Amino acid sequence: MLTAREVLSLATFLQLNINHEEQQDLVDHIMDSLGLRHVESNRIGSQAGSGSCRLSGGERRRLSVALELVSTPRIFVADEPTTGLDSSQAKKVFDIIADAAKERNIPCICSIHQPRASIWKRIDSFILLAPGGKMIYMGDRDKAIVYFSRLGYKCPPETTPAEFFIDLVTIDTEDKDVADEDLKRIEYLATAFQQSQEMIINQNIDFWAPPDSTTSDISLSNRRHNRPFFRRLAALFRRSLRQNFRDFKVNCLRSLASLGLARLFSELFSGVKKGTSLAKSVADRTAILSFGVINMTMMSLMKTLNLFGKEKNVVSREQMRNHYTSFDYLITKAAAEFPLDMVFSTMFAAALKHFTCLRLPLSTLCGTFSLMTVAAASLGFAIGSFTDGVDEAMTVGMPIMVVLMAVGIINPSGVDTSVKKPWYIQLLQKFSPIGMAIESLVIAEYKGMKFDDDGQRWRVRDLPKMGGLALVRNGDQVVDALGLSSKTYNGVMWDLATVSAFNLVVSWIGLSLSCGSHFTHASGETPILETISTIEITKR
Repeated sequence: MLTAREVLSLATFLQLNINHEEQQDLVDHIMDSLGLRHVESNRIGSQAGSGSCRLSGGERRRLSVALELVSTPRIFVADEPTTGLDSSQAKKVFDIIADAAKERNIPCICSIHQPRASIWKRIDSFILLAPGGKMIYMGDRDKAIVYFSRLGYKCPPETTPAEFFIDLVTIDTEDKDVADEDLKRIEYLATAFQQSQEMIINQNIDFWAPPDSTTSDISLSNRRHNRPFFRRLAALFRRSLRQNFRDFKVNCLRSLASLGLARLFSELFSGVKKGTSLAKSVADRTAILSFGVINMTMMSLMKTLNLFGKEKNVVSREQMRNHYTSFDYLITKAAAEFPLDMVFSTMFAAALKHFTCLRLPLSTLCGTFSLMTVAAASLGFAIGSFTDGVDEAMTVGMPIMVVLMAVGIINPSGVDTSVKKPWYIQLLQKFSPIGMAIESLVIAEYKGMKFDDDGQRWRVRDLPKMGGLALVRNGDQVVDALGLSSKTYNGVMWDLATVSAFNLVVSWIGLSLSCGSHFTHASGETPILETISTIEITKR
């Protein structure tokens, strides 16, 4: 939901220790050089809108290049930068990468499948790999035609060299005889290349060396620095708020769902409406509170799983660039997401209170639902931190939610406290936000309730006829029948808050493990990249 300029500005702020004016000048320069100035106000993402409000595939790819060029890297590595783009956009993206590498005097390594002729001409050196990772060629592009001609494979006059080289390492999977010939050809080419490399080593021929660092543009790399902790938090918090407030359609749908479901539940459990005796509404009160908790918990959890699944890859890339830590992201995300979830839960609770005659105070009802949604969202954080992508998060999250719902629902037939449950059931109940929320609401609703406290007379036939609630005389007996007499509202709410905090700790551990647990200064370069930079496959 952010614009191209906002994304690039945030990356510049987090990675470079420069003032605001220098930051904007750098952003302007990068956007101009990559042809993004005219779309700087367009938003990124599938929900950003349509038409001119969204970035095209080529523009998003160029923005990815821009994010890598915020500072001066020692090497630029791109994995299939032209995949999924049309020929025109692919040419533009590759030209940008090649020009940036040449301007900054750094090696650039790209993996490309069947490049068009205009892209092929810009490649200095290349590696040709056959199935199985067999090395067929590594060296200058201009010398490849001569090399393969000496081996007996001449490029036809009207065939693009890149297509010809790809055909040399292609295996026909439909014709066995042709496939055997292809395998023999690949084996021959791989052996020939290995022999040529052994000859080069024996003759002590120098390999390609990376550019002299004294000639590279290091003006920005010397100014790379981690922002102070609270300034990082402020920047990440602003980003999260923008994403939340700009997601207008989803927020409207969540508001309508919260209000609509509150109205629906009030009609389904009509015994809780005004004018109905308290004794007659016992079963409906328990049911409406239980369904309300399940509904809001599911909404909060599903939203969080979807959000975490979409942002996980982005967070991983930003942490690889040393923009912030897992703790920074988790704290700011929770600070931005939890209040919004609490708003929708409060809307649901207030509407439910308005449409029914629930006895517990509005503040208690709203407070319980708010803390419950925080617990559900934190559970979503914990699940999402250990999964990759939306599909995996949903696949894992739904069964966990069903289990926590099953162990959290109050049994209307009553609870025999003398019968001990298996240890694993008791453990699951301690981590079920649904169970704790229902318990706290039931305790607040029924504690001290007198069936005639509304001035209406009640009869025994108004009471539930079956189950643990049959023939109860007051609210305290309802609480006792449900096995909650030893618990208090404040105690259960404290347990719910503790579970929320525990889920956040688990989320931090998951993010640290999946996104990198060490936060190193951006002024240091990664040793593995320095090793890769000695390979002679540059595109300058």
